[in-house]
Amino acid sequence: MSKIMLECPSAQALRGCLGETDAGLLFVPGVHAISVGSEICVRIRIADRAAQFVIEGVVAWRRYGGHAELPAGIGVRVLDSQSHRLDHMRRWLEAGAPTEGRTNPRIPFRQSVVLYPRRHSSQSMRLLHATLEDVSLEGIRLTAPAALPHEEGWQIEFMTAKDQRFSVSLVWSRGPRAGFRIAHDGPESVRKWAEIVERAQRVWIDSATMLYAPRSPSNPPLRPNTR
Repeated sequence: MSKIMLECPSAQALRGCLGETDAGLLFVPGVHAISVGSEICVRIRIADRAAQFVIEGVVAWRRYGGHAELPAGIGVRVLDSQSHRLDHMRRWLEAGAPTEGRTNPRIPFRQSVVLYPRRHSSQSMRLLHATLEDVSLEGIRLTAPAALPHEEGWQIEFMTAKDQRFSVSLVWSRGPRAGFRIAHDGPESVRKWAEIVERAQRVWIDSATMLYAPRSPSNPPLRPNTR
């Protein structure tokens, strides 16, 4: 299997290498002496984040020459066995998108929570079950069952732990997805939220460690991702 390095100066540059209409394709710019149909291992390094990813695939096409809008390079069809790694990388990129005014690093973190307007108690109204997508020291992004009304303030509760309730303010809402800023009501709230972010960081690191463990020789043959 051929091995090449994809050096990206920023996360934004890597986003530009991922197929928008073809989710299973990775573009690797440059002139590479690798023929179409060859299996390839691409190690991706992002300079401004000190992050690395490894994706295996098959060369689907080559572009010779090229120009500014269509540079030379190869299109790598990601293998079915690597789809979880590709999803892992996409989630990391999405969480790190420079939007919403959040300056602290955002960590992908799938977690079930309940949500309700702060002016109500959790016993006085129907709870909204939502799923966290990412967290940071400043805020969260989540997916709710439907678009959220613009209330003055909200409460979010974690379903897996007691006394994990936080006040949050809605910053933006686009359909069922929404971003919130944490509205701490004291030092204890700050401490508890920092613990949640730290736990999310540990889970993310552990998942990356498992994803990028060496592949066993007994694994089944590699197959291109045709989805």
